[in-house]
Amino acid sequence: MQDIQTQALNTYQENLKYFQETIPSLYNKILALDTLLNEGRYPQKYDLEYKEGGYFDVKELASGEFLYKQNSNEIAKEQFAQVSLRKDDQVLESYKNLIFDKDTVDFLKQQSSFSNLATMAPIIDYYNRHIEKSTHLTQLNKFIFFGAGLGLHIDKIITEYNVQVPWIIEDDVELFRLSLFVTNYHKLSKNRDLFFAIGLNDTELSTVFNIFFSKAFMKNLYIKFFLFSEKYKDKIAFVQSKLVARPEVAYSHSRLLVKNIKVMYKLKENFQFMSLLKHENENFFQDKPVLILGAGPSLHSNIEWLKENADKFVIMAALVSLKTLQKAGISPDIIVQVDENEFTTEQILKNLGETSFLQNSVCLFSASVAPILFETFKDNPIYLHEDRTKYKLAKSTMPVASVGESLYAISLVYNAKNIYMLGIDLALGADGLSHSPDHFMAQKLQNTPKEEDLSVSLSHSIIKVKGNFRESVETNPLLAMSIPIINNKTATYKSEDQTVYNLSDGAHFFNTVPLHPQEVAVETTLDKVLLKEQLSTLFDNYSENELTTEEKEALKCREQHIQESKNFIKEFKESPYSNKDMFEVNFIQLISKLSNSKCKFELWEILITYAHRVTPYIDDFLNTKEFKQTKKHTKELRNLVISQFTKIVNDYEEILNELQNEEEK
Repeated sequence: MQDIQTQALNTYQENLKYFQETIPSLYNKILALDTLLNEGRYPQKYDLEYKEGGYFDVKELASGEFLYKQNSNEIAKEQFAQVSLRKDDQVLESYKNLIFDKDTVDFLKQQSSFSNLATMAPIIDYYNRHIEKSTHLTQLNKFIFFGAGLGLHIDKIITEYNVQVPWIIEDDVELFRLSLFVTNYHKLSKNRDLFFAIGLNDTELSTVFNIFFSKAFMKNLYIKFFLFSEKYKDKIAFVQSKLVARPEVAYSHSRLLVKNIKVMYKLKENFQFMSLLKHENENFFQDKPVLILGAGPSLHSNIEWLKENADKFVIMAALVSLKTLQKAGISPDIIVQVDENEFTTEQILKNLGETSFLQNSVCLFSASVAPILFETFKDNPIYLHEDRTKYKLAKSTMPVASVGESLYAISLVYNAKNIYMLGIDLALGADGLSHSPDHFMAQKLQNTPKEEDLSVSLSHSIIKVKGNFRESVETNPLLAMSIPIINNKTATYKSEDQTVYNLSDGAHFFNTVPLHPQEVAVETTLDKVLLKEQLSTLFDNYSENELTTEEKEALKCREQHIQESKNFIKEFKESPYSNKDMFEVNFIQLISKLSNSKCKFELWEILITYAHRVTPYIDDFLNTKEFKQTKKHTKELRNLVISQFTKIVNDYEEILNELQNEEEK
């Protein structure tokens, strides 16, 4: 018994040292719990017991119940036996598989990279025609453990299957602490990337997920998992919500290419591009409270308050909120739009109808918004910014997922002292509506999942997040995507002398003050006609309508990256491919070289987004146990890789040349 205790303590100390050196945050969390337990300041829930049968079990002190109730080593063997290499068993699919008929594939092959799916369909279709879901993985690369227990099953699964990128999720820090006496995580970490998410909130869990997903991203098509207990089912849904909201899914490489064209046209047309650097010394909004309005449910439910108080604020409104404001007789001072979807924009404007009430509004648009906006607001002052591209060397770039973050970020960078947020709910209303009833895409969602249905939809599934006024609120993955971005804008741009009030009965945001609209105390009244002139002057002072010398020089870096990418593709084309191993090594080298370019501008992001989306299909093809006719398939896969990457690089080069030719005139 003494030997068992000594071994357990040694394992615990080795684990602590490992965490101290590699994951200090987890080490500090466990150390803090240790201290509280030793000092009697934390009510101990569990006790680790060594049983006569030669195994450990965990006793819950309040109930006297045991976690395993029988030999935990035998249970670990049974749990190991539940894991298989089948692709249709206990697996999370990272991407919804697309099915194409022959005519569609033939048509898409003839299209440019700007056409949606043109460079994806040939690879995905080839994969679908040769690989069945009932096939088996050769190597188990990525694996998620939902619940750790004492880690015995984790040790066996990782070791026996040689899992390369495992991720352990456990909510209960005290239970995980006991596993440190039993399972040697330090030993398990050797020659692999071992990830942990222990006692994390949703924001922290999202951060770890993104790192886990990006690691060995080519291995992501099928991510195997093991569910330790039913209470972790919600974590499966959480991870699935993150999978469907991945950037490469929500915003494809082809959309990025189209965005580049639109931005370049606006640069050539000499539109004013506003600065989105933080303007610490700007005091225009010192005595002018800013109210930013989204189209969330709280806008509609507080419209009477807004009608009574509109003249007290500089109102920055999302384009989608204008119908609600129009019906209430409210004219916003600033209109903001970032979505470039032409159909959506046309529907918003059609729904709006008359726009004369916006004659005194200043427009702040992403440079890639739908052309109809420039015609509709041709008589209004228009200022543009970039949201993914960096032709203005990031001086005018604001990475966002939706207009809500753009509204918020602009108010922060222009140093507004008091910012009030209304309709930036990012959550469902009490009636289940996703937006204000005036929003033409408002939908009513109900949480009625089937018992065994673990699938997640980006816009129709319901998840819970921390609420602003309530403990939690319901939302969907699409809206929830914006919550960490809002929090990031706060952390990046908010100064200590800026105060942000969240007036919405929606999601909670970091470092903001929950405040019901009726409790807002603002007395000043603003001259809205004069305000238009003042805002135009303000934005004129921080805007440019042409590229600077430095920005023109940066175009040469883009040229070099194009040539560099062509060289990498050429090297891959000339590399041996007669067997699977040769092809795989050279393919991985190609993706690595494209990923590690020093010129991380637009083409880099386009290629990385594309690689995240299609390379998992190629990797899984190679990682299929039933893989046959090696030479035939590697030759065809090689040709597909060369042709599709070349098409993307050439199409980007063409649009860059257009901009450079214009700059040289």
